[in-house]
Amino acid sequence: MWIHGSDTNKIAKFLQTYCAFSVPCFIIISAFLTQVSCSTKTDCGYVALLFRRIKRLVPAYLAWTALYLIFRFIKRSLISDMPIDFDWIAIIFCGGASYQLWFVPALLIWTAVFAPLILFTTKRDNGNTLTASLLVLAGILLWAGMKAWPSLHIPSGYEMFGYMKAQSGYFILGIGLWSLFRQGSVYSRNQLTVMSIGVGSLLFALILLNLRTEYFNNFFTPLYSLSLFLSFFFILLKARLSFLNVTSKYLAPCSFGIFLCHGIFIEGFQVFLNVAGIDNTLFITTVGVILTSFICSAVLCITLRNHKVTRWLVI
Repeated sequence: MWIHGSDTNKIAKFLQTYCAFSVPCFIIISAFLTQVSCSTKTDCGYVALLFRRIKRLVPAYLAWTALYLIFRFIKRSLISDMPIDFDWIAIIFCGGASYQLWFVPALLIWTAVFAPLILFTTKRDNGNTLTASLLVLAGILLWAGMKAWPSLHIPSGYEMFGYMKAQSGYFILGIGLWSLFRQGSVYSRNQLTVMSIGVGSLLFALILLNLRTEYFNNFFTPLYSLSLFLSFFFILLKARLSFLNVTSKYLAPCSFGIFLCHGIFIEGFQVFLNVAGIDNTLFITTVGVILTSFICSAVLCITLRNHKVTRWLVI
């Protein structure tokens, strides 16, 4: 949300660098949890896996796409002079209705492409060779994506394919990390937590070194994302900390919905500031839009989740 709402202020936009972990971690977590889900289901096959993903994602995706189209129609008709011309192929199949929706069709494609690998790794005892191969493959894909990304010329509305080419390695990384943690099942939870913190801290140290030397500049985002995943996500996944009850009970189940709907609030509040004549280029107003949008998105999604008729929109 910071990345999407910080474009109106130079300082806030500069801080986007430190939000660079968000999409990579989202992809890693999606692949990791898909592995966890498949490993607990003995009847999980290619068709069943893909059908479950489509059944969960597509209805909410299409509903929010329709709402974004209504919002943009009103915005362009009443407020801006932009022509009302929609590329329906990009909107329906590439998440073109809003800047963050590309992730949903991309996730479906990643699932369809990598499902055989997901099923292969969950149905076999993962040895060190397989785990190492997955992590090396992830590194190769990320390196290839970084090299290919600058040379891509993708038409407006189809940026999803560029994002996928640059970030597909993170999906493999999520599978590899699941395999790695599965190999580490011989260790206790505390031992795994300590090792995760240790490796994550080491990677974070490389990031701090990069701020002075820029030696790892090309690998900043992968190292940053991996360090945060290892240092926080795995701990939160395994730990049962009392102060996380609010997050796990209210926010976590609605995270998908918050991700889908927040663009309406960010753009809506930005438009409101412009119409009201309030300077939205100030740091305080930019941060205010981001925080207010998060609160409104969270409240909306928690409310939708509490009603059976609308629950499918957020989970």
